[in-house]
Amino acid sequence: MSEFDLKFTLILIILVFSICSIIFFLATLTKRIFKIKEDKKKKLFQIEIDKVLFGIMFDQDGGKHFTVHGKSTLFKKLMIKSLIGHHDNFSGISAVKMEEFFVKSGLVNYSLSKIRSRSWVDVVEGMRDLSSLNYKKAYLEILKISFEGNDIVHQEKLLARIRLNGLQELHEFKSSKVYFNDWTQSNIIFVVKKHRVPNDDLLPDLLYATNKSISLLAIRLIDYYQDLSQMEALREFKIITKNKKLQAEIDFLLKVKTLPQV
Repeated sequence: MSEFDLKFTLILIILVFSICSIIFFLATLTKRIFKIKEDKKKKLFQIEIDKVLFGIMFDQDGGKHFTVHGKSTLFKKLMIKSLIGHHDNFSGISAVKMEEFFVKSGLVNYSLSKIRSRSWVDVVEGMRDLSSLNYKKAYLEILKISFEGNDIVHQEKLLARIRLNGLQELHEFKSSKVYFNDWTQSNIIFVVKKHRVPNDDLLPDLLYATNKSISLLAIRLIDYYQDLSQMEALREFKIITKNKKLQAEIDFLLKVKTLPQV
């Protein structure tokens, strides 16, 4: 290679590197500017959303604040997130008002469109919206959702079913080969606590499931609810079962409950 070719190659490398650096800088700057604008928009939207929520809670006209920005996707996302947050923190008539606004405002249609999406991320978000705001009409549609091999979708689908229809949704898994690992069980128990899911009278039946991960989940749920008759059923099951892991779990939970207070 001649000296000229070497210099030309070096200049070309420097030029390419410089162009790439400029492109990277501009892309980063553009992204940063977009993020600043979006954060500013979020703050403005949140002010309007707070006005809407105040109107809902105190029977005032919050709808006018919603209709101004209601067509914005970002506004819808933030509005639903705020509705769910308030719905989780309140019960009774206040929670019902959140649910009613979710439907009357048309936000429910936005969430329904997400569970019909081809994107599993949208589907998960939509199921969470609809079930958290207790839109029971979505139950059958959620039941039909199938993303082959996507464990996140399947787990969120079960959580949505439990939010909408209670713990009876677990009974169909008594003889299944679906394994409920500790992470899945923790998420189920978290949803039960957060959404105040009612106890299921038939919970002790799950103890005798052929699917032992369901039996383990039943033990933990019975311990959470502390229903006297179910706790007695748990003690009887401990005597009957030959499964050492289930016996150990029952022993551990019962001992924790009887530890002296310090």
